[in-house]
Amino acid sequence: MKTITFTLVMLLLTLNGCLKYQYLTLKSDVKEIGNEFVIENDTLLLKYGFKGEGGPIHIYAFNKLDKPIFIDWTKSAIIRNDKSESYVTGQSTISGMVKGGSYSVGNNYSINSARLNGTISTDPGISFIPPKTFIETSHITIRNDFVDLAQSKVEKKEIATNSGMSSIAKSAYYDESNSPVKFRSFITLSVNDDLSHSFHFDNRFWASEVTETLATPDEIIHKKGNQFYISEATDFVGVMTFIAVIGLIGLGAAAKAHK
Repeated sequence: MKTITFTLVMLLLTLNGCLKYQYLTLKSDVKEIGNEFVIENDTLLLKYGFKGEGGPIHIYAFNKLDKPIFIDWTKSAIIRNDKSESYVTGQSTISGMVKGGSYSVGNNYSINSARLNGTISTDPGISFIPPKTFIETSHITIRNDFVDLAQSKVEKKEIATNSGMSSIAKSAYYDESNSPVKFRSFITLSVNDDLSHSFHFDNRFWASEVTETLATPDEIIHKKGNQFYISEATDFVGVMTFIAVIGLIGLGAAAKAHK
């Protein structure tokens, strides 16, 4: 009984690593330099990057002026399917470390305690950029669910990995008109905190390629700012997890009947 239980538990732990990935490569109406999207004028240097899971929006802004620039995130948004979503989520996040212990009281009871040390972060409403300095911020993600490739023309290919081996993949290609992932970034700025005289950037982005493979992000040689990934359990994992859970339920029932 103990051997079977151990086997099922180990199976569940092993299945946690059985994931498949989609890598989405983006294009834009913004100039692409070194796999980043770059906007530059006499006032500002603005860069977009999306590297990471779900496509977190990384923004770099350098103030070229001799006076401060302000980015008003409350008047900035991501637009997806004509729906506007503010860069300011209104949510707070906490990060840190939990420390604690467990103390036995008799044979059947225990007392648990824990302490969380960390910091609480909230979305800023306005970012202040002093003269000749830059800021870097990360915001909401673009997409966290798989793109359906069933309706696309899919090509099989091999992609290189860090191990020197190649991984089988399938890719679908799109233009702006038929891309399954399209969005706009609208950012409002002002000079010298004069929000009544603001200016803005309104730029388009879309997925030009979606590649599906079992190769993990750590195995992919080139991690690019114009590319992000999505992960999902394979169909095999779903079936085997169901079998393992049913097995554990059966073991629990058998143990109860034995008692």
